[in-house]
Amino acid sequence: MGTLKPRTFLIPVDGSFQADRAAEYVARYAEAFPACEAVLINAQPAETFPTRTPDGKEILVEVDDLGSKASAAARTLLSARHLKYRLITELGNPVEVIADAARNEEIDEVVMGSRGSGRWESLIVGSVTHKIIHRVSLPVTVVHGPSPMQKAAPGDLHRLLVAVDGSKHALRAVEYVRKLCVAGLPVHVELINIVLPIPESYAGISPSADQSDNYYRSHGELALQNASEALGSVGVAFRTHIVAGDPAEKIVELAEGLECGRIVMGTRGLGSAAGLLLGSVAHRVVHLADIPVTLVR
Repeated sequence: MGTLKPRTFLIPVDGSFQADRAAEYVARYAEAFPACEAVLINAQPAETFPTRTPDGKEILVEVDDLGSKASAAARTLLSARHLKYRLITELGNPVEVIADAARNEEIDEVVMGSRGSGRWESLIVGSVTHKIIHRVSLPVTVVHGPSPMQKAAPGDLHRLLVAVDGSKHALRAVEYVRKLCVAGLPVHVELINIVLPIPESYAGISPSADQSDNYYRSHGELALQNASEALGSVGVAFRTHIVAGDPAEKIVELAEGLECGRIVMGTRGLGSAAGLLLGSVAHRVVHLADIPVTLVR
C-alpha cells in the first residue's frame, strides 16, 4: 500500500433523498480512506428559475440560498464525519454545470444518486446521469436508495466486485481499482468473468458437462489473465470467479452473495457477449443492483 493521497469527489445535490445517499456513501468511504474531500454541486436550471411573480413583481432570490437549502442534509452528513467539503451553486443546465465542475475542479470521481427530485427527476438511467457518463472522462459511481426487498446491511464498501471480459475497457476498471490500492485504500477484489452459456444443442450436438466446464474455464481464465496480473502487481487481495449465465443477473447475484459493497465495471465490453456499459448489461446492472455501481470509461 502507498501513502494516502487526497481524493476529491464531485457530488451533485438537489435536496432529494437519493442525492443525500450519495453524500452518505462518500462519508462512509472516507472512514477507511480519510484523505478525501467533496465538492457539492447544485444546478438551478435557468429556464425555470423564477424572477417575477405572476403580477410582475420582481422576486429577490439568491441562487446561493437555494443551493444551501438543497445541500443541507448532504452537508450535515459530511460534517458529521469531519469530511472537508465546499459547495458550488450555479445557474444553468444541470448537465453542463456538472460536466464543467468535473473538468475544472480537479475531481477524481463523480458520485450521483440514482434519482433526483423535480427538475432532476431520474438522475441515473435518466437523461442527466446518462449524459454525464458520456460527457466526462472520470469514473461515475451511481448510488441507490435501499431496496424495499433489501433485508441485510450493505456489504463491505471496500470489497469490490470487478467484472472483466478481457477487453481494454474492462482493464480500465481494473486500473481504477489498482490506483485505489496504490493510493492506500484497503480494497479486496472479487474478480469475475461471466461466460455466456453454451446452447443446449449446438450444431446438433449437446456438449457433456465436462466439455462445458472446460469451455467455461478456458474462456474465463483467458479473460481474467491480464486483470489478475495487473492487480497482483500492486498487491491487491483478490479472488477469481468464472460463472456461466446472464451477465447482468450474475454480476448482481455474485455481488450480493460475496457481500460486496460496490460493483466496478468498464464502459464497454467485447461485442454482444459483454457490452458492459452503455449497452444492455451495464444498464441492467444499474437497475438491478442495490449497491453502488462504478462505471469507468
